[in-house]
Amino acid sequence: MTNVKGSFLEGYRQSNTLIVLLGVKESVEQKANDPQYAPSGTVYFCFDATPFPKEKFESATTKFREARSLIGVLDSEDSKIFAQARSIVDWNLRHKYDSGSGKLNYSCWAGWKLCCSSVFENQDAISESWKGIQNYHYPRTDPVVIMAVLSPDKQQILLGRNKRYASGMYSCLAGFVEVGETFEEAVAREVWEESCTKVKDVQYFASQPWPYPSSLMTGFYAIADDKTDYKKFRTDLDPELEEARWFTREEAAEMAKNSPSSLGDKPSENVLFIPNRHAIAGELIRNWLNGFEKKSAI
Repeated sequence: MTNVKGSFLEGYRQSNTLIVLLGVKESVEQKANDPQYAPSGTVYFCFDATPFPKEKFESATTKFREARSLIGVLDSEDSKIFAQARSIVDWNLRHKYDSGSGKLNYSCWAGWKLCCSSVFENQDAISESWKGIQNYHYPRTDPVVIMAVLSPDKQQILLGRNKRYASGMYSCLAGFVEVGETFEEAVAREVWEESCTKVKDVQYFASQPWPYPSSLMTGFYAIADDKTDYKKFRTDLDPELEEARWFTREEAAEMAKNSPSSLGDKPSENVLFIPNRHAIAGELIRNWLNGFEKKSAI
């Protein structure tokens, strides 16, 4: 906050801008079983800056950046904090009204809970939540599966191109988990829907918070079913998927070399590349290239 202009801070104190407490980064010396224990350390807050002109924030050392480009700049810990901040602010702003009563919500629990203002109309009355008025709301996380599909001999990988990708970029197939299905079922369904490829042996790898707006990316490996003609597939069933291809280890390794250090950067024209190692898709592909050196998500 030291780089933010003092004039803005004074105006901010007098505003009704949403503020959320992200948490406290405690020192490692503290122990929860200590009877004198009290949380202390670095306190993290976030707030919604969109109502204010960006000139109020920017200075010679402080500039706004497109959110996706930060993934390649921030380290793992800071990326998680950013994902948390982006998601919780977005959730507060998207749920200003109670879905049951239509009345305004107010933010409590330092931004981690929303309460319908109808509870103040008659505080002695029994809660009407069971009748459909959802008096309390909590943040949600939408699970997403992202998978590296390998050939039966694990020597090739199936990657696709979304129409929104930068020119030359290929990545793992992905999609949201639907109601009533497991992660493994979601992997098989999404691969089938996007490429008409049957898969088996779905194995969990790792996960990554993804703040767009509140997704949790869960990474998997899956093997193409050798009882099918997996090399013949189609991509016209998914309107967002432009192309899908099988790549050899040599081809994927060259694409990894071409990968930009940040998602905000672009490689040379007519060069194929994969996401950088800060994105879970890039980690899935590189781990395969390195002989599955990472055996656990921990």
